[in-house]
Amino acid sequence: MFLLFSLQSLHAQDKYTVDPVDPTNERNYDEFTVMYNLNGFGYFATEALYFSNNNKLYISVYQLFNELRINCKASSNSDSLSGFIENESNKYNIDFKNKIINIQNKKVELNDALLKINDALYLESSMFGDLFRLNLNFDFKSLTIAISSDFELPIIKIQRILRIRNNISKLKSEIVADTLIKRENHIFKFGTIDWGFSAAQTNAISANNTFQLGVGAELLGGSAQIQLRHFDKYAFDMRQQSYRWNWANNDNKIIKQVSLGKISTSSISSIYSSVLGAKITNAGVGYRKAAGEYSINGFTQPNWMVELYINNALVEVKEADAIGFYIFKFPLSYGQIVITLKFYGPSGEEKTEEKILNIPYTFVPAKKFEYNITTGVLEDGRSTKFFRSENNYGINPFITVGAGLEYLSSITNHSYIPFSNISVQPFRRVIVNGIYAHNVYTKGQMNVSLFKNVFLELGYTKYVDGQTAVMQNYRDEKAAKVSMPFHIRKISGFARLDYTNFGYQHFYYNQYGASFSLFYGNFSTNLASNLNQINPISDNENITPYSAYINANWTILYRFRSNFVLRQSLQYNVSEKSLVSSRTDLEKKIKNRTYVSVSFDRNFIADYNSLNFNVKFDLNYLRVFANSRFTKKDVYTYEGAQGSIYFNSSRNIIQPDNSSAVGKGGISLVPFVDINHNGKKEEDEPMIKLTSVRISGGKVIFNSKDSTINVIGLEPFTNYKLELNENDFNNLSWKLKHKTYQITIDPNQIKTVLIPITPVGEVSGMVYLSKNDKLEGYSRIIVHIYDNAGNIVKEILTESEGYFNYLGLSPGVYSASVDKAQLKKLGFLSIPDENKFTIRPLLDGDIVSDLKFILNNSKPEIDINNAQKLNKETIDSLKKNTNGSNPTGINNKNAIDSLNQNNHGIDNKNAIDSLKKNTNGSNPTGIN
Repeated sequence: MFLLFSLQSLHAQDKYTVDPVDPTNERNYDEFTVMYNLNGFGYFATEALYFSNNNKLYISVYQLFNELRINCKASSNSDSLSGFIENESNKYNIDFKNKIINIQNKKVELNDALLKINDALYLESSMFGDLFRLNLNFDFKSLTIAISSDFELPIIKIQRILRIRNNISKLKSEIVADTLIKRENHIFKFGTIDWGFSAAQTNAISANNTFQLGVGAELLGGSAQIQLRHFDKYAFDMRQQSYRWNWANNDNKIIKQVSLGKISTSSISSIYSSVLGAKITNAGVGYRKAAGEYSINGFTQPNWMVELYINNALVEVKEADAIGFYIFKFPLSYGQIVITLKFYGPSGEEKTEEKILNIPYTFVPAKKFEYNITTGVLEDGRSTKFFRSENNYGINPFITVGAGLEYLSSITNHSYIPFSNISVQPFRRVIVNGIYAHNVYTKGQMNVSLFKNVFLELGYTKYVDGQTAVMQNYRDEKAAKVSMPFHIRKISGFARLDYTNFGYQHFYYNQYGASFSLFYGNFSTNLASNLNQINPISDNENITPYSAYINANWTILYRFRSNFVLRQSLQYNVSEKSLVSSRTDLEKKIKNRTYVSVSFDRNFIADYNSLNFNVKFDLNYLRVFANSRFTKKDVYTYEGAQGSIYFNSSRNIIQPDNSSAVGKGGISLVPFVDINHNGKKEEDEPMIKLTSVRISGGKVIFNSKDSTINVIGLEPFTNYKLELNENDFNNLSWKLKHKTYQITIDPNQIKTVLIPITPVGEVSGMVYLSKNDKLEGYSRIIVHIYDNAGNIVKEILTESEGYFNYLGLSPGVYSASVDKAQLKKLGFLSIPDENKFTIRPLLDGDIVSDLKFILNNSKPEIDINNAQKLNKETIDSLKKNTNGSNPTGINNKNAIDSLNQNNHGIDNKNAIDSLKKNTNGSNPTGIN
């Protein structure tokens, strides 16, 4: 029996140390980790073997295929791998015993290209390209491998699908995050203030003073805001004040938004006064992108900043060009579109223009119904009553139909206006809309994206004769607009052409417009021209046929490297061939906080000259500005300041800012070391400084005093995604409990958001193989970490010298053990069977580093010399029994021959069977 165990043990040991490259050397290779580059789809790492005697690299087949998500299954004894490549019809089978691979009904001999080390199959790297069409380009200096293939790898396909799903989620305004921070509703909570004042003087005599005050709070879970403005030269007028209460809840299916006070609304009728009333809708808060694109453009002052808000969500910010032209291109959104434009001048000017652009393309998600109901009275001095109900239904993603009713009491005839509308996207780049308003008009519009960023818009409106709902007296309106950017080498530009035709009873009034902007390095220029023309329909003595008026504006601008900007503008009357005006500006920005400019104006028609000086200071907490204008007779001066304040009563935070805060919201991030892992800030848990925060909006302010981070200027009731980065930490044991947050903003206040950073524990140890009374580190052994409930927390693979470690354990009691299935395959026993350890809650994380496992053969081991010696003694004994001391005369020659043939540790099964036979049955003397 001892001989049997010895020979079997010898056979098992040879099974795991065979090296086909050099059988005489059990360890003539280097084992290290290589990094794989998936060409834009991420990185991963596996173990690799490098043989210096032939400069060959061997890769673990199972590890590589598992990372690439290629189908691969190992046999019970790990002698073969099977699966398929690309599709199920392209199967493969790797056979280690026979050193062959069957793939695509072909047999390929592998010989030394296939190794088995510690229960893992390794294939020489060049064979992956020949056999599996996986080209592995190994860079020895960086220990990286670039992977390429002529088919889509499963892992790339998975990531591509995930990216598509993420993009779809973004288009639907869906946010995927680790944790959710929901609304906190309050009956009343004060939170924001806007303030401002300005004074104007003429020849040092006060002419006008303006005072502004805005107050924002949360009232009954909604946003209550009041904006007051007073001119000291005039009586206080409520019509110039703004007050409104908004409530929103995207989770409510029936009513998602309610507005009370001065509200904005779309209308068919011409309304020039504010509406004081109520508005309810089941359309959610936020900008929900739909199919198709739309563009709006216009003019403001040169170099003014323009903010575009869609349904109260900030979408884009742009700077107007040298003549004040701006353009926005944006995807259409679902539901009614409320466009708000805010303009900010370089000298502290601020202008808000809120208007319903009546974008005709109203799309609703498929099989969804949306309604908007508005009612109230106009502040027109006559208390005109107004009501509007609009309902839309999405038949499919490309067709939306709607109908509604509008009422305006001031219309003398046909106060009730029923209407219907339809929006269709027949092709990807074409959107068509039709509106019918009974007894008012029929309107059609089409928007076509001809090429990349080239838009064509066509429209036609036919008015009913005698209608008084829309305040105009023409019968129909035809319009066409084309806008396109262009790029020629280093020159880029933008062109816009538009045409509008108004049909009156006796004539057509035509408006033509053209604008061209060019940009080359620091140089830019713009040429804009307008032509107004009248064409008579019939003979009329009072109308001059084809009379036209043409004017042109030309601006040239150059930006110097020292942040100086020089701009020259000219206005020219083409019809009369005369120069109208000229303006020269010199501007300077100093560290993005101070703006200084000087300009000279010359009006040739009025014979008027002026010299202007402007200065503005943008501080973190306020904006200060002063302007002066000198003419031949007078001196005009204008100065002022404005700012805002956010309050957080729970943490006694006062956050000043230089822009409006009323109607907005914010968050205060409190990053701290959560030592006890309970998610709450304790007194003994210190705060940590973060240097990078990513959020989809707002203004981020880092507080150096207490490490808090305030994000202000966020839209209330809206979900924002916050992303944090662990690279900020100088301690490897500090880990973010959550890396992404979805935060719903509370109105008119700064909400506190705790950012727990957990100090995690580290465990490490060694796995040894007991061999010839020596301990050697053993690689590629699987070690399991279990929590106190017996759940696997982590699976670790030992490195080349038997070392293992894992960083990421929360405080608690754990146990570690070597994988039982792998031990059984290898024929090993682990001492001890398990190691128990405890991770303590410490500021810098606990470290347990003394775990040790010793692997022994599960059966007695004997070396080759002892086996040979034992065989020789057995042979001598058998010969003795056969020749002289065997009274029965039984001949053991067969057993002797078998032992002689297997005298080097090879399986002695035949000899053992012969000995057993003689011992048990045909050996009466009982000789062993």
